[in-house]
Amino acid sequence: MSNVKNPSLKELLAMVGVDSVVWIDDDFYLDNPDNQRLRAEELLNQLRARNIQPAYPSFAGAIKDIPEELREAKIQRVLDQELANLPAIIESLSQQVPRESKSTSDDTQEFTPAQITALKTGLTNVQTLSYRDWQSRKPDLLPRCTENTLFLIDRDFKKERLGDTEGDGILIELQEQRQSLCIILTRTKTNQSTEVLRRAIVQKAQGKLNLSSFSVMSKGEVGATPEAVEREFCRACRVVFTHQHCHRAAKKLGQIMNAATDQTIGELINHSVYDLDRAIYENSLGEGASELDVLTRILLLQQRVAAQKGVIVDPTLVSDLSKIRRLRESSTLSDDAPITVLPTAKLGAVPIAASPYLRGFAKG
Repeated sequence: MSNVKNPSLKELLAMVGVDSVVWIDDDFYLDNPDNQRLRAEELLNQLRARNIQPAYPSFAGAIKDIPEELREAKIQRVLDQELANLPAIIESLSQQVPRESKSTSDDTQEFTPAQITALKTGLTNVQTLSYRDWQSRKPDLLPRCTENTLFLIDRDFKKERLGDTEGDGILIELQEQRQSLCIILTRTKTNQSTEVLRRAIVQKAQGKLNLSSFSVMSKGEVGATPEAVEREFCRACRVVFTHQHCHRAAKKLGQIMNAATDQTIGELINHSVYDLDRAIYENSLGEGASELDVLTRILLLQQRVAAQKGVIVDPTLVSDLSKIRRLRESSTLSDDAPITVLPTAKLGAVPIAASPYLRGFAKG
């Protein structure tokens, strides 16, 4: 067993070159004074509908039977005077709202203030935004984001009176512009792994997302301590870093190999037909090999040579690989998913563990 200590969140982000974080979450909805004011007005309306007098002293008589314009003027005057105390007002009014009229969201599935503080402290150059803040600021913010920006996106924005999958839209929007590093914050059902949920989100997106686009972090499964939420966040980072690197590297190598195939085909057909007849159709039969097998070996050899040269001359591939190796040396990637079945065109449903292709690489 390795005695290597897992890196801190800041160390892990530094290893992969993340230099800024954008965190979009309805937990930051009330960070905005305008949103605080709207929330206070909403709570006052709920109390008035139930004829409940606000306990906060400044609102004495605000729910009494007085003309609407006078009541509204008094409320707005108090809010103007108490701008610095809006969080305390919201807390006081919330305590008075009957339970049945409160949001039905499960607070046990949310981060605690201590966990939010721990994450914000551990992140690098972090900006926190509510959904509405994001919508208003993204035209200016997005052009300043780079491939080294990590996006932390809440999936459920019910605190802002929005749907429970609004984060999917933000994720899709980001991936349509560039392949960004993204982690979706969400709630999972009992015994539901984040990997299962990740696949469900991809399926729902109908081709607009793939598994390398993001990872999932469950708010309700991280434990109650700041250390636990940081540890789970590190795991989510490892998932998206590893999956995206594999995707980018395979795509790049595929492009190199496709170009090599096209070039080799061009060179073949430019050969003398007599040379082709002798090398492929005559000599192959004399050696007991299929003509198609000879062509396949020629193409594969050129693909491999081109891929090896391409890796050497591409600094991004080598740099990214070094980052992943440092991550693997310093921390482990735990698996919370059940055995996954991969459908393939030729083999049908094949468990990953049973796939000879992947198993061969795993042994290496």
